[in-house]
This record gives sequence, structure tokens and C-alpha cells, in this order.
Amino acid sequence: MKCLELLELLNHKTKVILLSLLFLFFNGFAVNIKLKQFSKVETQNIYLKDISYIQAKNQDFKQFLQNIVIDKSPPPQKTKLITKKQIIEKLKNYHLDLSSIRITGNKTLVLSDFRELPLDKVKKDITSFLKKHVQNIKIQSINITSRKLFVPSKYKTNIHIRSKTGNYIYLDYIVSFNQKSIKLPISVQYSTVKTVVIANKYIPKGKKISQEDIKLIKMSNVRDEFIENIKQAVGKIAKVNIKANSPIKKYYLKPDFLVKKNDKVKVIYSNKVIRVELIGQALENGEKGQIIKVKNISSGKKIKCKVIDRKTVLFIGN
Repeated sequence: MKCLELLELLNHKTKVILLSLLFLFFNGFAVNIKLKQFSKVETQNIYLKDISYIQAKNQDFKQFLQNIVIDKSPPPQKTKLITKKQIIEKLKNYHLDLSSIRITGNKTLVLSDFRELPLDKVKKDITSFLKKHVQNIKIQSINITSRKLFVPSKYKTNIHIRSKTGNYIYLDYIVSFNQKSIKLPISVQYSTVKTVVIANKYIPKGKKISQEDIKLIKMSNVRDEFIENIKQAVGKIAKVNIKANSPIKKYYLKPDFLVKKNDKVKVIYSNKVIRVELIGQALENGEKGQIIKVKNISSGKKIKCKVIDRKTVLFIGN
């Protein structure tokens, strides 16, 4: 079995001592640690590799030295001074033969290179996310907790919707770095956007609404009284003067009844062979295309008819 395979069976402290002895036996005095004058860190701990240049012939031993934790990192945007004495004390904890390791330089000034997460970026990310995943809403406000969040230069973000009400969406803005994740709770106030019918131009009272008189636009805070379908407006009569570009409310319009209740109407019966016309009495109001009840005056029977023109209906059945 190879030496390194044997090391895997030993505990950590024993492995370190044996690795050090093996290194010294085969390589002699060949470790140089040169301290940097200044270093930036983006992790919670300061490692020896962060504050020094390490030269060693044995790559396994070099990797071991690189990953020795010297101290905790300073707070975001703050500095901490690491001295040669501190490093020597850390190396002693691993029972290393310091006579075989040369350390040059006296100290390193370490800066925690974390910066405050810009709230403008968070809002921009939230807006893009909602635009893609939640349809037909208009954002009124994005409310972010006042907690400051510091991040390194490289980090990942993810957004998760926790819940949604008629006026608010509650999200978690998740920031991940250095194998940890931080949640930033966010609430978004919104209004629902719907399509509504508006006057394309001025519509005077009494005018019959045509397709050219109206158009659809998207609006937030739509009321139930607004008309949302063009078919609900075309063919109706304006009960009031309607200004251009104003939403059309349901009570602005009234039906254009081609047949009114109690009207004497022409009833047409037609098939491939014969066509018969007779006189009936409308029992209901009717717009074009509507099915209404009509009384056959000669027989007194009630029949179903389709309104096809003014005071004219087509017999469709008893």
C-alpha cells in the first residue's frame, strides 16, 4: 500500500505530523513562506494562502499549508493585521518543525473585500422576475427590509415566491456565496392589469357604437363597471356623451333593440321548399341575433324566433 493510502486511515493530527516528517525526510529544508504586505479576502476565514506566497517541492504538503486557517476575517470593509508571530503560533499547533520552514516578511494587512448589496440591483432583479413569472400586474412598490447585506465580488442570486394575496406578493431574495445562503425578505405591492374598452374618439349621445369608435387598452385598478370586451360595446347606443380616450362604463350604453316588447313583428318561416310570412307580437325585447319569444297572433301559440332585422324575426321552433 502506498504511503498516501496509509495516511488516509489515520486521524487528522497524526496525518499532519507524518506528512510533515515525510516531507522533511525526502525534501530537506525547502519551504519558503513569504508574507504579502496587503491582501483582500472574500471568505469568513483568513487562510495562509491568502496572505503569503508558499514554495514547497512536495505539492501535498504545500496544499496542506495553504489551507491552514490563521484567523477570522475582519468585518466587511474593515482591515485586520496578521503578524509573523501569529503564523508561527498557528504552525506550532500542527507540531511542524519550524527550523525547516523559512518565513520572510513581518506582517500582512488584510481587507475584507465585501461590499454592501445595492438595493437598486435587488429591485431591478425583482422587477424582471415578476415580469417573467407573474402576468397582468403593475408593481406599485417594492419593500425591502432595512437590513444591510454584504457580499463578495462573486455571488449568486435566486428568487422564490412565498405567498401572494390580492394586493401583495411576498418573496425571498436569496444570495449565495462561500457555501452559504442568506434570505432577504421582500414584499411587493401590486395592482392587477386588465384590458378595458375606451372611446377611440368623441362619441355623442344617441350614437350607435361601431368597431371604429372604440379600442382596447391595458389598465390597472380596473373597476367592475368598466367594459372589458369589445363585443359588449359594438352595436350598443350611447346613453351619454363619451369623451375620447375615456374608459366606457357599462351604464354609458344601452341595447339597440331591433324588436321591442309588444311590437307587432313580421315572422318569417322558411325552408328549402316554402317561405311563409305572418304577423306576430314580440313578448320580449331583442337585439340582432338574439332568440326571443313571439306570439303567433292567428293561432295564439308562443314560438321561438331569432331577431334578424328591425321588427323582423325568423321562426326557429315552438
